[in-house]
Amino acid sequence: MKRIALSFAVALITVACATMSQTPQGLVSRAIQAQGGTDALAAIKTISVKGTMKQWEPEQSMTAGGEMRFANEATFDALYDIGTGASRTDWVKKFAYPAPRTFTFTEIVTPESGYVAGIDSNGRTKQSIDSNPPAHTMSGLRLAATHREMRRASTLLLLEMQKNPDRVTASPDIAVGGLSYPAVNYRVGDQTLTVAFDPATGLPARVRTLDYDNIWGDVNYDVIYSGWREVDGVNSREELAIKLALAITSPAGRPIQTTKDLPGFWAGSWRDVAKDMRGRYPKHPWPDDPTSAAPTLRTKRAS
Repeated sequence: MKRIALSFAVALITVACATMSQTPQGLVSRAIQAQGGTDALAAIKTISVKGTMKQWEPEQSMTAGGEMRFANEATFDALYDIGTGASRTDWVKKFAYPAPRTFTFTEIVTPESGYVAGIDSNGRTKQSIDSNPPAHTMSGLRLAATHREMRRASTLLLLEMQKNPDRVTASPDIAVGGLSYPAVNYRVGDQTLTVAFDPATGLPARVRTLDYDNIWGDVNYDVIYSGWREVDGVNSREELAIKLALAITSPAGRPIQTTKDLPGFWAGSWRDVAKDMRGRYPKHPWPDDPTSAAPTLRTKRAS
């Protein structure tokens, strides 16, 4: 009887520990331990990052539903001062589209402002043209986007979340590629970052925000972590990938399917989706070949 009672007690403790690790704070704490621990992360004073980046333009292709246009390849050298929240990033961007050209410039960002030294665009502002050497302040939109991306890519994001537990809340799991990732929401100002964790290692696997797409409207915008390795006692990721996840919705605005591969969706599961939608919304057009059909928001009768 004592053995049975002891086994039952051990089972209760095991279940309790598993439940605690799935709470928002439990997921954050586990991730911090997997990165090296609170003390190791808190000891970081500066972060230096060098790398290369490639960018493609979604919704821009030579044929309907075709491959995205390759836009540019860049090298960058960034230095972040943790104490002041300031950063400097030196860029060399070599564009292939819409026309070959190279921009060499530096971005200097503080918590309150952003500044660009050098020429970073053909569409130069008056301030940039009048300055010698060329320079200009960042727009509010660019500064906000830069702050968001710096936070999403930061090795210290989880430590920031641990220090602000009132802004960390539960989130439904994120399902990607047949896998389910436990997740939490982190509120920063008027933005919500959804952090998903690798269930095996506990490390952050991706950070999701909503971003505006000029065709699809609000879409999921994921930063994907990979290539983890230890640097000075801290687990840091060597690779980041940024992907848009398009939410396909019905005429009523309800989500039907989410995809990162629109051509694959049109060629694959679209047939089943269209068949179901024709029954629910017979007044709306559901073409057999959406890549060759003219886009419209009208019903068949209105058109």
